Amino acid sequence: MHKSFLVSLVLIFSISGMRAIAADDSGFEVAYPSKKAIISLISLAPSPYTNTHDSMRAGYGIFYFLHKLTQEHTLPLSAKYYDGALALGDVVALEAMTNNHDVLIIGASVWSQGSTRYTRQFFEDIGAGDWLGKSVSAWATAGGQHTGGSVLVADTLRSAMGLGARVFSLGQKYMVFSTDERIGITDHHFTLLDMWFMQQFACAIAVEALTHIAYKTAEENTSTLGCYPHYYTRIPKAAGGLDEFAPFADFLNRASNPASEEWRSVRAHISNHPSEQCDANCASAATHLQPFSATH
Repeated sequence: MHKSFLVSLVLIFSISGMRAIAADDSGFEVAYPSKKAIISLISLAPSPYTNTHDSMRAGYGIFYFLHKLTQEHTLPLSAKYYDGALALGDVVALEAMTNNHDVLIIGASVWSQGSTRYTRQFFEDIGAGDWLGKSVSAWATAGGQHTGGSVLVADTLRSAMGLGARVFSLGQKYMVFSTDERIGITDHHFTLLDMWFMQQFACAIAVEALTHIAYKTAEENTSTLGCYPHYYTRIPKAAGGLDEFAPFADFLNRASNPASEEWRSVRAHISNHPSEQCDANCASAATHLQPFSATH
């Protein structure tokens, strides 16, 4: 019987005398005596071509590694992951996803070398919002390596700049994941290198978020967390260098099946609406598992 990897973001633990708890089962929040940086990840999916949620799963990978860094380094961060597509047309809900957050990370899939209607409507609904002081970045999924993913990310960042935000990326790399047009890789599956880039991007997000609360210096946080703008000098190219990511990659790839337990676990930790409470299924999925563990 194969191993099924499920991710839970519910934590109750004590580190160095400081108490850390989860805000709810669809997000995570580490409680500190001082101010926390607030992060919102917003998925604008599904793919307009395949109607699959590759982008949502990619965002979940980023969210997972951000959670993992927060736990391992006891960082003063709070984050939540939203299904923004379900809130389109509801300006109040979209404002709740974006207001009072220090960092916004927006993800979507490509349509014809550029942005989908979900991304365009998101910014049209936001309208003349004020994102001054916020940091914004983006991720995208695309069928191929040169089929518009970078255009979608650039569109998102330029739209955010138009609202007054400061934008960032992982150094010179836009966070684009190809899920088709490859030889020897199953369609809609992510690679081990994709996992590494998700981790590095999560690290860059954490470093950027911490600048909002003056938690150490960016240089100190970069060194501690292990991500650098010159990421290409640190890609683990030796044999076995990416093996540690295999269990999570397997989990995330199994989640490409909408009938799978893995997909239900992913979906349980993504909020449909800012006021949404975790339902019974979410609570059940979240309480009996550690942050990343295997069950048989």
